[in-house]
Amino acid sequence: MITALEQALELGQGALDLERDVLRDHGNMSAPTVLFVLERALAAGRTGRLMTTALGPGFSAAFTPVDVAA
Repeated sequence: MITALEQALELGQGALDLERDVLRDHGNMSAPTVLFVLERALAAGRTGRLMTTALGPGFSAAFTPVDVAA
C-alpha cells in the first residue's frame, strides 16, 4: 500500500520509509499511526512543508499540512 501511495503521489521510491518503519515496528494502529510517523519525522530533523493524513472510525479522513521550521 505504501508503494502504491508513493507511485500515486509521484514520490520517489523510499520517500515514505518512515511510514514503513512505523508499520513494521508497531503495526497498523489506525489513525494514531500518523502521530508516530510525525514524531519520527521531527526526530530525523525533517523541515519544510509536510502533510499528514489518517483514516479514522467510520471511514472518516483528515489531511493536515504541517509547516516545520528548521
